[in-house]
Amino acid sequence: MLARQLTSGLSAEEALVLAGKVIDFYAKNAKKADRMGRLIERVGMEEFARAVLS
Repeated sequence: MLARQLTSGLSAEEALVLAGKVIDFYAKNAKKADRMGRLIERVGMEEFARAVLS
């Protein structure tokens, strides 16, 4: 899968909060030299979405 939409219609402030959650998720779960796509493939899209959209 090349891309998947997580959400839509966010305000600028909400988008910044979401971006921060994505960065935090990456920092806590990525292995050395992991790319975001590889991380999401490993943990699963549902787990990723659950973590960043909560």
